[in-house]
Amino acid sequence: MVKTKIVKLKKGREKGARIFLFTNKLIIFFWKKITVLFWRNMKKILIIVLLNIFTVVLFADSYIDSLKISLESSKGLKRNQILLQIANSYQQQYDPISIKYAKQAVTIAEKCCKDSVIGISYKKLADLLLTLESPRNSIQYYKKSISIFEIANNEDLLAKLYNNISIAFQRSDLPEESFEYSSKVLEIRKRTGTPLQIAKAKLTVGNSLISIQQPEEAIKIYSDVLDYFKKDRNYQIYVKTLTNLATCENMLSNYEVAINYLEKAHTVAVEQGMNNVLQSISYNLALSYSELKKYDKALKMYFEVLKIREKSGKVKDIAGALNGIGRAFQGKKEYNESLKYIKKSLDLSLKNNLDNLIVINYRMLGEIYKNLGENSLSSDYLLKYADSLPVYLEKVYTDRIGELQNNLKNQQTEAENKILKKESLINDLILWKQKILIYFFIISSFLLLISIIFINKRYHDKKRDGEILKKEKDKSEILLNNILPVKVVEDLQNRDLAKPILYSDFYEDVTILFTDFVNFTDFCTHLSPSNLISELNKIFTAFDEIIEKNHCERIKTIGDSYLAVCGMPEKNKDHVKNILTASKEILSYLKNRNMNLSDKSLSLDIRIGVHSGNVIGGIVGIRKFIYDVFGDSINTASRMETYSKSMKINVSENTYNLSKALFSFEERQEINVKGKGKMKMYFLEN
Repeated sequence: MVKTKIVKLKKGREKGARIFLFTNKLIIFFWKKITVLFWRNMKKILIIVLLNIFTVVLFADSYIDSLKISLESSKGLKRNQILLQIANSYQQQYDPISIKYAKQAVTIAEKCCKDSVIGISYKKLADLLLTLESPRNSIQYYKKSISIFEIANNEDLLAKLYNNISIAFQRSDLPEESFEYSSKVLEIRKRTGTPLQIAKAKLTVGNSLISIQQPEEAIKIYSDVLDYFKKDRNYQIYVKTLTNLATCENMLSNYEVAINYLEKAHTVAVEQGMNNVLQSISYNLALSYSELKKYDKALKMYFEVLKIREKSGKVKDIAGALNGIGRAFQGKKEYNESLKYIKKSLDLSLKNNLDNLIVINYRMLGEIYKNLGENSLSSDYLLKYADSLPVYLEKVYTDRIGELQNNLKNQQTEAENKILKKESLINDLILWKQKILIYFFIISSFLLLISIIFINKRYHDKKRDGEILKKEKDKSEILLNNILPVKVVEDLQNRDLAKPILYSDFYEDVTILFTDFVNFTDFCTHLSPSNLISELNKIFTAFDEIIEKNHCERIKTIGDSYLAVCGMPEKNKDHVKNILTASKEILSYLKNRNMNLSDKSLSLDIRIGVHSGNVIGGIVGIRKFIYDVFGDSINTASRMETYSKSMKINVSENTYNLSKALFSFEERQEINVKGKGKMKMYFLEN
């Protein structure tokens, strides 16, 4: 019986092996047939593939062409819809012509369509203006669309409109309006949105808070977004939040914390393959490492940025990365390596007319050669820096004059070409037809008369252009005096070529004044935007008069905050006395204003902070440049204002020690100040 089972088992194995061999032979047979068919028809297959690719490439243009054909016979609502479809198609190709079709769609909608169609048309045009042309121009159309859908109470669409107009205001340097609309987005999303929509809305609000210089409030908002990430692992939002938190901490001078956030964002971006944000994060990390003098880490990030930018091929970005590498090597005092990269950056900048980088590279080369002891080369580059900076600053104001000169030159060239052609014709006539010499004389006389008229006109045009040039120069001087302190303007205009002008300096004895309104939010709710600006203008004008009267210098206003200094850019031995006197006068002015108001809801209280110390001052920016101040003393003055009380002048211990013989003070208990530790403060008695 056992033998019978063994025989059956062997037969089963043999049968299975035969089936396996037969199957293999069948597969090989069909594979050979398919291979032969493929090679025989390879040309046909390739042609079909190429035709498919060609069809895909041409599909977009064919689709637009078909829409344009339909447009010719369409009217009313249908015409509006086709125009919007064409605008959409061009938008996908990033073609600005899409704006033209969106404007036509708006015109049709306003004539014959319902409000909802008009609102959608306004939104489409605004979106295109925001992304392809001018954020400021998009605002008017967003407002029109919002007014329509607020009546219809379409909250989902309103949230999108509020979000986009917030971005438009932010890109147009109008941060207060940006914050107002981003807050509305968050209100709607909290009522009707998904957790993801709420998180995105909070990101928008946080960005607006950063733009109005409220990093502490922005940090609270971003913390909520991080809580959302714990539930839904959305890495795009997580990386954006970490990057924005780093920006906030940098604004608060917490550089180590900012770097920690950026390092986390960098790790996640690398792990998740988020190449679209990796360059920005790496560049910010490089800047932060350089700020803390961690140059080896900064170099690693700069080289990573350079590698990414070289792939993109954008020359300006590559030149900027090379400059950053040079700065890092300069910080390490490896001046020869620094020279190598700064020169590469300068070469690219000169070849591609990158004026801002040219100016920066000249200055850096001057500093590096000075450190290397090569004073001659250092002087050469610093002279180039001194020459190129004011030229670049005035470039904006001379563009129009350049256009006029180009037009004049073109007209002159055209006229000269005409004269040459006519003279050539006359010479031909002289050679071939001697008999018409008299006609030649007449024509020559006529041409001479035209030349005299042309030369006379050219003289008057040059004289007129000279007057225009003088007017434009006068305008630029007035504008510079309004933007910059008088001493800085004089330095720019009366520079000594033997000694390059530096547009930044260190000042030891300076007193800083910071003010901020206590109840400004309530104040805003009682006034329209135009009345609010008018009232602020009156108040800050009064502040300016007080500051100027006391020989101080107003630096800037930030929203409802006001910053002034004494002791810079011109030294003043009475800097403490002048600022404290001005502070008391500002307080007195506000008290009188509040007392004389008929509507007490419009009264304003103020906190004032004063600190004395060292300050760095200079010109910031290349295009929209301003004179600004920097340093730990500015942060301390800001802390004095923060820890002051309503209608009080809070001064630091430094200021108290310098002025206690001149003024009366009320000593306060030591206060634990964020980022500073315990500090003594004093109230100035009125």
